[in-house]
Amino acid sequence: TGTAAPSFTVSSTTTAQTVQPGGAATYTINVNPVNGAYSSVVTLTASGLPTGATASFVPATVTPGSAAATSTLTVQTAASTLVATGSRWPLATPVLALIGLFFVPGKRRRRWITLGVLLIASLSALTALSGCGGGFTLTKSSQSYTITVTGTSGADVQTTTVQLTVQ
Repeated sequence: TGTAAPSFTVSSTTTAQTVQPGGAATYTINVNPVNGAYSSVVTLTASGLPTGATASFVPATVTPGSAAATSTLTVQTAASTLVATGSRWPLATPVLALIGLFFVPGKRRRRWITLGVLLIASLSALTALSGCGGGFTLTKSSQSYTITVTGTSGADVQTTTVQLTVQ
């Protein structure tokens, strides 16, 4: 029988990359001929990216010929954003309750109003103290991604993976 048709492999020697949100990671992608010279164009793509990230190859297509061809993959991650999930009116309920106390009759009203004002003052002081550097901070743990790099040339499809951690 005959000799195997020329083909190619896709690989990367770049170690796992770690970036901050909004940062970029770069990987060297190698396209190597197998079974002789490979003279067809190989188009590179990437999948498995973090949400909001983009991938670009320079160059986006390579032709290995009789030696390896390289491309640089750049993964640009999205900058992280904090989303406020609390109420826009955090003191609305206590204030409405305080207003309702004005409709309690007689001496009882004065006592309830005094308690309501003390409650609002306590909540305000607690809010002010916790908002002034005390208490806690929000942190997001790092997340790792396996990015699949695919080389396509006609019906010939080859893949490799690279690792990315976003802290």
